[in-house]
Amino acid sequence: MLSKLKELLKSEMFVKYLKNTSWLMAERVLKIGVGFIVLIFLVRYLGPENFGLLSYVQSFVGVFVAFTTLGLEVILVRELTKNKTENRKILGTGLTLKLVASIIAIVIVLTVGFSIKDHDVRLLTNIVSITLLFQSLNLGIDTYFQANIKSKITVISNTIAFIISSFLKLTLVYINAELVYFAYALVFDSLIITIAYL
Repeated sequence: MLSKLKELLKSEMFVKYLKNTSWLMAERVLKIGVGFIVLIFLVRYLGPENFGLLSYVQSFVGVFVAFTTLGLEVILVRELTKNKTENRKILGTGLTLKLVASIIAIVIVLTVGFSIKDHDVRLLTNIVSITLLFQSLNLGIDTYFQANIKSKITVISNTIAFIISSFLKLTLVYINAELVYFAYALVFDSLIITIAYL
């Protein structure tokens, strides 16, 4: 038993997966810690009504994220792992499908948005719907790194984007920005992750 454990620890693939998992765990711990502090400031500044409104809009738009991903993540990871020589073609096809699905989802959200009578909710929904475009692309690009066991790259990208995003939100709190700017900050979050991945 002990010899098998030693053999496993010496395995190159095991070490690669261990490092990969360690990077993912470190990112999660950092996001939980810093995210909690930022959330406290946001809730205190926005108050129950505005924070609830922003959360409602995020949840409503978030329902459409499942549609924009088309459930391709697992398939893309599998195909990228099996066909190393066809990576560009597979990833390109996956991203194109996701882009089309994102545009359709945004059109649906905007169409539903016209029926919302409250002007603030409609405006926030229209702004936050843009995140659908970036989120589906981010998930698509992330599958490439998952397939190649390179979570370090995504963790560094996500962490840099998360720190910039947290700083932006705290700055908005500091300058007493209106609620609409926090919706733009959500779009900026998704955009900055896409830029970091690319």
